[in-house]
Amino acid sequence: MSLSQFTMMKMFLAALGTSVVSKAIFHALRPNDFEAIQRKRAADPSHAVVLATGGLLLGIGMDISGSCPGSVYVQLGAGIPTALPVFGGVLAGSLLASALAKPMDEKAKVKRFVALPWMAHAFVGLFIIGLAVVLEVLVPEDPLPAAAWLPSIAGVVVGSLQLPLVLVLRRSLGATQSYESVLGLGMYPIRNTSAGKRLNVPSISDLSTLLFVVFIVAGSAVATVTSTPPLPLGSLPSVAASLVGGALIGVGSTVACGCTSGHGLSGVALLMISSLIVLPFIFAGGIATGLVRSLLVV
Repeated sequence: MSLSQFTMMKMFLAALGTSVVSKAIFHALRPNDFEAIQRKRAADPSHAVVLATGGLLLGIGMDISGSCPGSVYVQLGAGIPTALPVFGGVLAGSLLASALAKPMDEKAKVKRFVALPWMAHAFVGLFIIGLAVVLEVLVPEDPLPAAAWLPSIAGVVVGSLQLPLVLVLRRSLGATQSYESVLGLGMYPIRNTSAGKRLNVPSISDLSTLLFVVFIVAGSAVATVTSTPPLPLGSLPSVAASLVGGALIGVGSTVACGCTSGHGLSGVALLMISSLIVLPFIFAGGIATGLVRSLLVV
């Protein structure tokens, strides 16, 4: 995130813009259901300082590890060597943040969302997609293998998943809850013990997100096996950096009550104020860390 290349920015902007358009379509088709989802999501936010802090930690961890809560599953499926230590770090960080979460329960909460008519909602999404297209034109990618997609095309595909998810399942993209499910399953035997209560082991309330990420891993594995020639990996962080970055990701996403997909794509697409607080701090943390690291290397 040192602003030396813009591949992920193109993909993220395209995914975000398409997510916003998808939610706007749902907003137009089922306005009452859309507003009910907004109210439900607004019922469990954190307060502003914690959201900002979580976003910063998440961005810092993303830059150090070269991953995020959702993309680590893609990396696991692709067999990226650093994916497993990042995943372990995220689990450890999530458990630590969960254990520290109770003292924050009484803080003032951010429970608002932006009220927009569906047409204005859709226009915002189209504008963001336009930014991704502008980046593709101004900062073109190096020649890509035939198996690779343009970042903005991949982003549109990711964002397009929002519409069937919300129409059929009333769900949105997000990966943070999957780590809670993994911790809940793995630590279930001690959940009701004194140690489990001190650690605030998450309950297993919904396995659908866990099922979703299992299929992400599977899809990534299939894409990797069928890619000819194999896509280049580039430079990778060390195991130590992967663990530390993963732990920061886990703490940040748990503290912020969401991640780059849960807040950055779904929350912003639902016009949640909490997500509009978290997202710029994710970028601030990641970009600042990337710039500092690039200066230290020089």
